[in-house]
Amino acid sequence: MLRYPALTNGIPVPMEGFGPTPAIYKQSTTSHRKTVYLTEHMILFIQRGRKVLHFGERTVEADSNTFMIMKSGVYVMSDVVPEEGMYEAVLLHCTDEQLRNFLVQYDLMPAAPVAAGPDQLQLPMSSLLETFRKQYLEYLQRPAEQFPAIQALKLQELLLLLVSAPYKATILPFLQQIAHRVPADIDHVVHTHLFQPVTIGELARLSHRSLAAFKRDFQEKYQCSPRRWITQQRLQHAHMLLQNTQEQVANIALQCGFDNVPHFIRIFKQTYGFTPNSIRTKRAIF
Repeated sequence: MLRYPALTNGIPVPMEGFGPTPAIYKQSTTSHRKTVYLTEHMILFIQRGRKVLHFGERTVEADSNTFMIMKSGVYVMSDVVPEEGMYEAVLLHCTDEQLRNFLVQYDLMPAAPVAAGPDQLQLPMSSLLETFRKQYLEYLQRPAEQFPAIQALKLQELLLLLVSAPYKATILPFLQQIAHRVPADIDHVVHTHLFQPVTIGELARLSHRSLAAFKRDFQEKYQCSPRRWITQQRLQHAHMLLQNTQEQVANIALQCGFDNVPHFIRIFKQTYGFTPNSIRTKRAIF
């Protein structure tokens, strides 16, 4: 599973040659599929081709006529579909802090926390956003000397466009509930992401808590540390799948939230006293 943007100690990894950047240019000549976990909020503009995004049971198709905004913490499988041999897109990302600072600067911050809303929005492009997309693509393809500073200004320009007509009624509440939200129910967050390879820190962010507050609240609810409880639940599910399906061990590991198969095999043996493949061997004998 990929993480976008990639993080090092919680900080976005700089793009080669650009320093820390809030955007990336994507280009592909072939169809492909990948699974991504969004570590920051993302805005997707497609210039050519299509992207089919699978959010659990919901599937959305995006093209050059629409744009998408997705919250951090979204776990999505996406299919890239080139058009006339080419797919091009711009992905911009921003943090909670950037959104809060923007809303405060323009006196748009709500007085009270806003209830949780959808994880993503898809809206039609306007002529102003089409102009923005075209210009931003030119900057990404031919970066200017002061490119990082320009990008910071362009992100602010984009947010101003998004909280103006015709998008204000839909997008402003979406941004406000990101910037000023109440802590989410831990039970819901944990069970929603239980079999996804997310870290404890990422679960804390999804619950809108600090890491320390998440661990404290989790311990109070489950009488167990987050890492130990989640690992136990994943191993129990893996044990059930090994006994009742013919799936490969590597596939079962991934399905249960373990993106490191050797690590999965090691802790499975530590817990049950035998390897995952041993279950299959015992079934064959009896």
